[in-house]
Parts: sequence; C-alpha cells; structure tokens
Amino acid sequence: LGHDNSLTSKTDLPSAKKDEIRDELKLDADARLAKIYIKKREFIIARIQPPGSTSPIGRSTRCYKAYCLETNRVVLLKDTWRVVSDSLRPEHEIYTTLHENEVPHILEVITAGDVGRDKDPHHTTQTKAWVSKTRQKLLNILDLQHYRIALEYVPFCVDQFEDVRQPIMAIRDAARAHGIAATVAKVLHRDISVGNIMFKIDENGNVFGYLIDWDLSLDLSQATLEAQLERTGTWQFTAARLLERPRNNEPLIHNRIDDVESFFHLTNWLALRYTPHSLDGSELAQALRENFEDSYVHLGTGRTHISSHKRKNMISGDLVLGPRFTNEGIATVLRSMQKRLSHRYAMHLSVMPRNPTAQKEYLQDQEALKEALRPLDDPRWLPDLLTDYLDDSDIDWESN
Repeated sequence: LGHDNSLTSKTDLPSAKKDEIRDELKLDADARLAKIYIKKREFIIARIQPPGSTSPIGRSTRCYKAYCLETNRVVLLKDTWRVVSDSLRPEHEIYTTLHENEVPHILEVITAGDVGRDKDPHHTTQTKAWVSKTRQKLLNILDLQHYRIALEYVPFCVDQFEDVRQPIMAIRDAARAHGIAATVAKVLHRDISVGNIMFKIDENGNVFGYLIDWDLSLDLSQATLEAQLERTGTWQFTAARLLERPRNNEPLIHNRIDDVESFFHLTNWLALRYTPHSLDGSELAQALRENFEDSYVHLGTGRTHISSHKRKNMISGDLVLGPRFTNEGIATVLRSMQKRLSHRYAMHLSVMPRNPTAQKEYLQDQEALKEALRPLDDPRWLPDLLTDYLDDSDIDWESN
C-alpha cells in the first residue's frame, strides 16, 4: 500500500487458514485481511479498521488486534511514530528493563522494531528540513520514527467495564506497576490515561490490570534536567500543576506523585462518564469541559495552559461531592483520593512572617502539610488504598 512495503493486502494464505484467523480475530466471515510486518515476523489484521485519531498532529498511534503467523496467537499490535530523542528509549527496551526488575502487571513483548531501513525517508518525519532551526526550537518540532511493537493480548480498556469494581481493580494493578517501576526499575511512566490501562478477566471472574504504553516514560537513573522538563502525558489527566503557568518561572519537573494525581483524574473522569450521578447532560458537559478540556495560550510564551478549574476542584472536592455519585464504592474512593491529593495545592505563606505568634502558626502549618503529604511518598499508598476499599464488606459496590 503506497510506499509502505511492510503492509500488504496479499496474505498468500489458504482459505482454511484465513477462516481460522477470522474466527480468532472475531471478524465477519467475509472480512478482508491484510498482512503487516514487524521486522521479518508476519501478522494478519483486518483490512478495515475502526477510525483512529483524525488529528493532523501527534504520533498517529493505532492499536490492532492481530494474529501472529509464527506463534498462532492473537496479539496486541501497536503502530506508532516514536519520538527520536537521547532521553527516550524505544518502548521494547523499556519493557526489558521493567521485566528485569520484576515489575508486575506488565505485558509480555512478542517482538518490536522500527519500520523501514535506517533513516528511511518514508518512515521518518522530514518536517525539520522545511523549517529553520530557530523555528524548530520555538515550535518544538520532533524527529519521529515509524515503529511497531507486538504485545501479549489483553481484551479490555479500562473504560470497557460491566461492573464498577472492574476499572478500580485495573487501576489498582496499574498503580502497583507504576509505583514499583518508578522506585525499583527507575522508570517513570508520565502518561496515565484511559487508553493506557487495560485488563483481562479469568474464568473465575478475577480482574488483572496492566499498565501499557511506556514509550514516553523517563529513565530516572540517567535523565537530564532538560528531559525532566519536557511536558508529556494526556491533557485531560495530567496533574493540574504541570498544566498551569509556572509561578515565578520555576521549572516544573514531572514526578511520580504527578502520575498518582493522574490516576485520580482518570478515576474521576470514568465515574463522571460511565457511572450514575446527579448531573444532567448540560451540567456534565460543562464539568467535563472545565476540568478536563479547557485551555488558553499564554501570549508571552506561546505555551498552552489549563484554566483554574482543575486546581479549584482539587482543593474543594466539588467535582467529587457535587455530582453525588450513586455507587458508594466509587464515591468513597474518589473522596479519599481527592482529600489526600488536595494537600498538594494547599495555600500557605511562602515566607516566614516576622511576628512571633505568626511564626509559630506558620511552622505548625508547614509541619501539618508535611504530615498530610507524607503518605504519598509511599508508592504503595494508592494500590493499598484501593485494595482496602475493594475488600471492605461495609462498602456497597453493588447498588447504583
């Protein structure tokens, strides 16, 4: 198809094998197939796929349910344009590090690699050739390389649930993977979002969650300050402080607790979108827009920032208490997460006052804030919190 000889409509397979593959991929009996390559390994996918992002910018990431001809297994095949940077390793190398450090809830890599020859103009972006070096830096133009990775297949995204406990279990497992990856493997994910947490259900109904898409993760053991200052993540779920205009022009470094906050925003978003609550359609649309979508461009720097609603809701809990979620489990989890994380945005005097009485109050406030934030230093805080609530027989997870 076009100049991409790593994808072809000719499968060269007998009819019986095609029928078997259609059954495995759960396709219609007359569905047309295509063959796609990762290095020399062959995979079969449906020729017609659901539409992905239509945005003219971004990395054009697509995920396919594919059939591996070598292993006769169904796999998750990700086709993307990875960022070529000294601070970012190809995703399969990150997975190797995670598995070497025994990080749980991580998918198995089947195979991976760049598409095309080295510096193949058909599979590497050529944008910089048409833009001056000054504007390249101003516009943050990146070099991108066409890349594919095949992973162990997991059927459900975190928003594809039938029981409200399922996404909480998946998020718990993803949070456990995230914490161990950051503290043991020294890999910080930096993109906690609805598309990056998946789960499967075994024959006994047990849920197993997985944290995927590590291609924007940061190797904390050798990350430069410049790499740590890069803004990454999905806008809707990124920590509020990373999207605000920096105060006093202080550098904003994405840290592990920012990702923990992202787990909260994701849980809040899922609850608003997919569980019963008191907001009507227009109220819900406004709440989603204000807290997850709104932005403005700073005229001086050209940088995009979020409005103040996200910070205000983090402090007040309005987006947790206001909707009056019907499910007790969801309401309890959200309130507990918000109460702890709200201390990140507590307003305190930044300079020690001169008055002795005020000084004493200032020091007491600072110590109280440290104590309130201390649990977040433990990477087990969120998965343990969710486990406790899921196992609590006094919490009603059934009634809507």
